[in-house]
Amino acid sequence: VATVEANIVHKLSPHPHIVSLHEMFYLVPGMPCLVFELMAQNLFEVAEQFRDEEAYFTEPMLLHLCTQILESLRNQFLGLHI
Repeated sequence: VATVEANIVHKLSPHPHIVSLHEMFYLVPGMPCLVFELMAQNLFEVAEQFRDEEAYFTEPMLLHLCTQILESLRNQFLGLHI
């Protein structure tokens, strides 16, 4: 699974909405370690900020996140640059 993820990230990079994979290695056979760029926070941490709210993400936040994902996919599969 980690090898598949590493290949997907490698194919989508570089792109401003895709985290960069710096390295992949095995701590022991069968235990991969993926080293990504350092981000200010991940989606789980963003969701945790809104834990006591009725919804984790507001509509504008979801629109922004989905737009970033779709722009990244458009860039990869249609060769368009944003």
